[in-house]
Amino acid sequence: MNKRGLSAGLIAGQVGPVALYIAMIFALSSLSQSRLSPPASWMAIPNADKLAHLLEYAGLGALGLRALFLKGNGLELRRALPVMIALGGLCGLADELYQATVPSRDASAGDLLADLCGVTIGATCARIFLGRGGVLSRVGA
Repeated sequence: MNKRGLSAGLIAGQVGPVALYIAMIFALSSLSQSRLSPPASWMAIPNADKLAHLLEYAGLGALGLRALFLKGNGLELRRALPVMIALGGLCGLADELYQATVPSRDASAGDLLADLCGVTIGATCARIFLGRGGVLSRVGA
């Protein structure tokens, strides 16, 4: 396989999942609030929407850190963490600004904070896991 094909494979295996995940986030943001109504049991949890944001962005943080760190991207694990937190924060900001344009949706600083906390938690967990040579460090490497 030539070097160009290998690079395309790395991009598809590392960046592709992150791009799809971000597309899913924005697709969910496109839905009206009424189409996103959670079950009544979920609404019994205080700040359930913030928890949903946190969990959604934790996945982004983990996937993004993996993509930044894995072989071929040139970022050391210790440098990948702050880069991913900054990129995830920008993605959260873009998502909140986008939601402000969607009928029946609104942007909120609380949601943005939950997004940033989620990215930080997900990226930190992935950093710990990758640093120990976990499964995530072998996939696509």
